[in-house]
Amino acid sequence: MDLDAAWNAAQERLPGVRAAVNALPHPTAATVQRIGQLDAEQLDRDLVQLLKEPVTKALGHFNSSLGFKFEPELVALTSAILYKFSVWDSGATYGARLQGLRFARSNRTKPLSALTPSRLPRQTILIHAALTIILPYLHTRARSFALSRAWPDAPVRHYRRRVWDWLTLAESVHAHAALVSFCVFLHNGRYRTLVDRLLGLRLVAAQQITSRSVSYEFMNRQMVWHAFTEFLLFLLPLVNMRILRRRFNAALNQLPQRLLSVLPTAAKKQLTFLLPAKRSLGPVGKYASLPDDQCAICFENASLDLSSTTLGEPQEHTIQTPYRASCGHIFCYHCLATALMHAVSEGEKGWDCSRCGELVSNATRVTAVSLLDDDSPSIDSLDVDNISLDSYDSLRPNTTGSSQISISSG
Repeated sequence: MDLDAAWNAAQERLPGVRAAVNALPHPTAATVQRIGQLDAEQLDRDLVQLLKEPVTKALGHFNSSLGFKFEPELVALTSAILYKFSVWDSGATYGARLQGLRFARSNRTKPLSALTPSRLPRQTILIHAALTIILPYLHTRARSFALSRAWPDAPVRHYRRRVWDWLTLAESVHAHAALVSFCVFLHNGRYRTLVDRLLGLRLVAAQQITSRSVSYEFMNRQMVWHAFTEFLLFLLPLVNMRILRRRFNAALNQLPQRLLSVLPTAAKKQLTFLLPAKRSLGPVGKYASLPDDQCAICFENASLDLSSTTLGEPQEHTIQTPYRASCGHIFCYHCLATALMHAVSEGEKGWDCSRCGELVSNATRVTAVSLLDDDSPSIDSLDVDNISLDSYDSLRPNTTGSSQISISSG
């Protein structure tokens, strides 16, 4: 009875409660600010540049022009990979996700059955990717191709000049249309770019209730990787790979002996096959099979220079101003002196011969002596000029006219 009395008493107050509830503002969709949409676009551009720079620097170690030559391909490939893992899979670019935004279809677009994993129309997303990635790449390549062949300077009636005029006209029309679309975007805050307006894709809030706070999770991650990459690019040139390789090979060769030293005598006799075989008297260097009249250092430098490689027959590198190293092999004076100077600057005891692998610390000049006696073979006089690792001055040829190379201690 008490419950019935309370219910009857509350009936008089229910109309007033309903009126107060109806007077409250209804929850609406979260407002998407224009600055957030523009920031998302700028973050996407910065992310592409951030991922492209390490690849460009890595290609620069092989050839300084590779990064600039294939820059459009690198930008297109990076953008395509980011597009696949962002818009295609989650319906938002990484910059849009940082701003709490995602792509959504306009109500005027027709529903399609084929959808991407992000629940967006597959056909619309494919066209969007083609217009934002493939078309800019083709435009960049076409423009650079036309400029490299001087199409703007061609005669007025030539087809190349006409194609160039059509290209510039298309660029002008696109620029004006993009300007008008951007002005409309500033007015109503919908359809950030011209491509989004044509396809009916707009950025909306990823959550119904959102705030202006920005998550820096992805940005911090990219900054950490970027700093780590820069540190590696700074550290690697300071590391002497030749010394590390030599020490690694020496430690690897001594490893079986050290392992056998801790084993009993009976076990040592059974495991003697682990010991490395004695080096043969023949040459074992990288360029041991190179003809004697060819400079192995010149050949090695040419093989490392990718810009000088040509198809067909291998280039010959005849020895110029021959000098015999302490190991017995002959090289060009300039090549051998440069190798020895690098060894001095790197704090090494000598330079590893490219033919036999022995340590070279000095060299002597070779002067051919032709003998008139046919019974006696031709010989080389070796004790004329010397170069060594005592100082840099010993590696500089004398310009006073004599054949003697100056050797000074200071």
